[in-house]
Amino acid sequence: MYRWIVFSFIAVTGLLGETVWAAGIKEEVDLSIQPPEVIIHGAEAGDTTGYSVAYGDIDGDGNNDILIGAPDAGGPSDTGRNGAGRIYVRYGKTPLPGTIDLSAGTDLIIYGASDLDHLGFALTSADVNRDGYDDILASAPSGYNEKRGYIVIVYGNGELSGEIDLATPAGDTTFIYGKDKEDRIGCSITTGDIDGDGIRDIIVGSRYGDGPKDKRTDAGEVYLFYGKENLKLSDNWDLSDTPADFTLYGKDAEDDCGCSVSTGDLDGDGYDDIVVGAIKADGPDNSRTDAGEVYVIYGRGKPDLEPAWDLLSKDADLTIYGRDAGDLLGTTSATGDFNGDGIEDLLIAAPMGDGPDELRGDAGEVYLIHGRNDLPSTLDLSIDLVNLTVFGADSGDKLGSNTVTVNKYLIINGFSSSMGDYNGDNLDDIIVTAPHAGGPDNGRSEGGEIYLIYGSNSFLPMQAWDLKYDRANLTFYGTEAGDRLGVSIVLGDLNGDGYADILAGVPMADGPGNGRQGAGEVYLLLSRRPVTNQQSVTTDEDTAKPITLTGSDPNGDNLTFSVDIGPNNGSLTGAPPAVVYTPNSNFNGSDGFTFKVNDGILNSVPAIVLITVNAINDAPVANAGFDQTADEGILVTLNESGSSDADGDTLDFMWEQTAGPLVTMSNPKAIQPTFTSPTVFTKTKLIFRLIVSDEKLQSSDTVEVTVNNTVNESPVAHAGVDQTVGEGVLVTLDGSGSSDPNGDQLIYKWKQAGGPFVAMGDPASKRPTFTSPTVVAETELTFELTVMDSGQLKSMDTVVVTVKNTVNEAPVARAGSDQTVNENVTVTLDGSGSSDPNGGDQLTYSWKQTPGASVTLSNPTAATATFTSPTVAETEVLTFILTVSDGLHEDTDEVNIKVEKTPVEKIVNVPPVADAGPEQTVNEGVLVTLDGSGSSDPNGHQLIYKWKQAGGPFVAIGDPASKRPTFTSPTVLTTTILTFELIVSDGELPSPPDTVEVTVNNTVNEAPVARAGAVQSVGEGSEVTLDGSGSYDINGDEITYTWDRLTGPKVILADTTNPKLVFTAPLVFSDKDITFELTVSDGHLTHTDTVTIHVTNTYVDNDTQAEFTASNMDSVLDMDDGISELSGTRIDGYDLMVLLRAFGSKTGEESWRESADIDANGEVDENDLSILLYHFGESR
Repeated sequence: MYRWIVFSFIAVTGLLGETVWAAGIKEEVDLSIQPPEVIIHGAEAGDTTGYSVAYGDIDGDGNNDILIGAPDAGGPSDTGRNGAGRIYVRYGKTPLPGTIDLSAGTDLIIYGASDLDHLGFALTSADVNRDGYDDILASAPSGYNEKRGYIVIVYGNGELSGEIDLATPAGDTTFIYGKDKEDRIGCSITTGDIDGDGIRDIIVGSRYGDGPKDKRTDAGEVYLFYGKENLKLSDNWDLSDTPADFTLYGKDAEDDCGCSVSTGDLDGDGYDDIVVGAIKADGPDNSRTDAGEVYVIYGRGKPDLEPAWDLLSKDADLTIYGRDAGDLLGTTSATGDFNGDGIEDLLIAAPMGDGPDELRGDAGEVYLIHGRNDLPSTLDLSIDLVNLTVFGADSGDKLGSNTVTVNKYLIINGFSSSMGDYNGDNLDDIIVTAPHAGGPDNGRSEGGEIYLIYGSNSFLPMQAWDLKYDRANLTFYGTEAGDRLGVSIVLGDLNGDGYADILAGVPMADGPGNGRQGAGEVYLLLSRRPVTNQQSVTTDEDTAKPITLTGSDPNGDNLTFSVDIGPNNGSLTGAPPAVVYTPNSNFNGSDGFTFKVNDGILNSVPAIVLITVNAINDAPVANAGFDQTADEGILVTLNESGSSDADGDTLDFMWEQTAGPLVTMSNPKAIQPTFTSPTVFTKTKLIFRLIVSDEKLQSSDTVEVTVNNTVNESPVAHAGVDQTVGEGVLVTLDGSGSSDPNGDQLIYKWKQAGGPFVAMGDPASKRPTFTSPTVVAETELTFELTVMDSGQLKSMDTVVVTVKNTVNEAPVARAGSDQTVNENVTVTLDGSGSSDPNGGDQLTYSWKQTPGASVTLSNPTAATATFTSPTVAETEVLTFILTVSDGLHEDTDEVNIKVEKTPVEKIVNVPPVADAGPEQTVNEGVLVTLDGSGSSDPNGHQLIYKWKQAGGPFVAIGDPASKRPTFTSPTVLTTTILTFELIVSDGELPSPPDTVEVTVNNTVNEAPVARAGAVQSVGEGSEVTLDGSGSYDINGDEITYTWDRLTGPKVILADTTNPKLVFTAPLVFSDKDITFELTVSDGHLTHTDTVTIHVTNTYVDNDTQAEFTASNMDSVLDMDDGISELSGTRIDGYDLMVLLRAFGSKTGEESWRESADIDANGEVDENDLSILLYHFGESR
């Protein structure tokens, strides 16, 4: 969107870009002949509708909404609120009707709060809280408490509609009230980002403000309120209570500082600057009455802008003095980049200037000053050059004035802002109005005129534009005399076509058929710029496309077409509007270009021609790389990286060898496969073909690799295949498979490398022979062949000949050695030493006993068998025969086992073995059984049992001499292990001890333990802390606390349920003890503990205390005795009153003071009060 900044009737609009100077092109539009495209009529006579206009997207729908001020309109129809003022909001809609009559209502109406508020004198719209909705800012300078005036902010949202009565506002609104009566805040309003935080700030003029401490009548003041993201200002901001974020004070009384305000970045530092008009200021040294002055305060971050700036003591960053007395410089101002240098320029008006040579009274003058980063601190328009001066055409035109009545209270500057570039040349244009001008040939007195001067970088310093002789680039004439066209003006796209339109206020127009005198009207003058038509075209890859550009002009003017920005991926030929687009070779995708039209005066907004170039698939191009020459045995890399696809498709690759000795490629599908060049006997060519495919089309290419024969290669020995033969046969070794890469004659040399020796016949031949030997088992013979070529390079290979044992030999039985054993022992017969000469045969075994004491053999068919030696009367020999067989042959062997009677003296008693049983886990208070039944005695003796406890809390074991004694598990505070030890005895020998653990779980709730803390001794009035945090619960349960005072003086306890309790020790006449009891509970069981706090008297010393005996206490403390009006005979409230009255007093009734000085130290002090209060309580 383009940016326009418009204040009242001056606006500078546009963007950076090309420079088109059209000073010689003039266009005049007489609105009585060519009516506005849209006319908005005021609702009632006298409303002055259109005194201010603005626009903004209030409802956030993306369309600009029209805002209109009618400051003399009444309030709601049922209130009779004359002159309250109204704001009308017409939401953006397309198409707009030709006529809109506000008497029928509109989308939103805002009514002034009171009679004669004149809401709508100044009006603007901006998003001041950055919530995405533009907000409405309007002033009522005559409202609120003796014309202090107020500003109202109605925050935009998507729900605003109907009516808002500011007498009883609902919804999001903010009121800013003027500081003093007759200040009439709101003669001007604008917004700008002064502190550079990206949020629009609010600037308000109060031209009748009276300066610091109200000492400068009508000096004028300007206020700055910082915008806040997603935060509205306070509902009611009263400047009499809360100052603005920044205040600028006028320099002298009656300067009217703040008559106009505007903003723009005039020094190019990224901060908007504040521009303030003081139309009644008197120039340098106050030497030019009412010449007017303009002040520029440069924007800066919040910390760098002081809260107040008094122009009397501190000059503005830039001060501009009016040229002549009475010029009223600063009535209006605006900013924009007129010359396209990237820095905004300043436009200011002096509506009472008298034209060239001061001969055209009140014609009005407008000055343009180019912004730059080195602006001076002062400019005096009577002597300093400016970049452009525009003179009003005729006396009395008051160029740049929007006054309806020129007097103190009605010179209220209209205010508007908008965005756009009217003539489309990308330079900001000057828009200035003369509401008092007389139309064509001055035949319509005060009909009003609007002038547009298009931006240019061609103006020279002090160049003048005299509207009397050189009409503006575009001039609009008011419809009728007295209408005052252009009292307010704003530019922006108000019908959604992308072009900037003019919204002009005509507040003195008389409504439909001139039937509502002074009702006011607003004209929407739609853009007169020609229109271009966007297009979308399609063509194929590498195919040219003719295109005809189209556009139109609302005035029917002939159009000139030109290309603005050419295509990125193609070219244009031909003369617009008939052009031919040719895409770049092999390009496909999106492209486009922009074009514009010109009607001889105005350029259109550029339109885009969108071009879609359809892809046409091209075959890929295979490139197998350059031919290569390589020696034998090196790594060769093929390279297809030169292959390509015009469409950029992903390619698949396949390499294949078509000629030459076969080689193995690392990966035939790779971009760069490798292989090792083969051994060749002569120079040899290998040919490879590359096939490239994009899945639809493919192409191929070949490459040759020439391999040079450069190295004598080693021969390759081949000793033949391994053989298996029987014993005694003729075996032939075969080395005929050996070879030499270079074709050399080979020398052969065989030798035996392993196995039983054999004699080879002719070991230097290719095929020597030998006879296989006789072997006991299958046997391997290894032979080694070495071949050598003429270059004495050698190679070796081996072959294995396996000779099988083919003659079966009988096995050999081995029954083991004879043995001598005692009775009743296990005896092992061992035949594992038996063997078979053939080695591979499976042997079977058979054990048999010859006659004798019979025994039972276990495993009699295994290599080893066992039996138990029998009981014998005397020594006896047992004989066993072992037979082994290989299935064809068998062999036997025998072994003798001598069994002897075992002597009695050799029987040994072995200690028994204790077994205390498995470990157990039990709860408290249950019967537990220990189990020693697993104990045993190797000799089978009867056992004696002895249990004892070896660890844990003591328990009583029932019958510790039994196998299975019992006990009751104890009560424990936590899980506890009990250890028991068992020793068994066979009557002679004890066993080693065995232990068992019994784990007892804590299952019974134990009472908590209270700990009230240590005894303390403190002085009266001291802070005392009772500390029960040392209390605990054995079971780990959460505990609660309760404190009670048992004895001693009363104290105030804040919360008696905390583990720690703080209180203040009481005042005591003598030392006292206070006893507290702490009770803790786990919810089931409780426990208590006490603690004593000893409180010592610190206010009355021992000497004084001794004076107050039982006999004299009452007489001393009965202080009202003798005071007639308070006389009494006991310690009571009157005595307390006497003491309190005299307490701390340096003067007063001496009799009272003497009575109150209880301790007779000459002062009524805290000691006396302590004594009285203590005994006052005891006397009760």
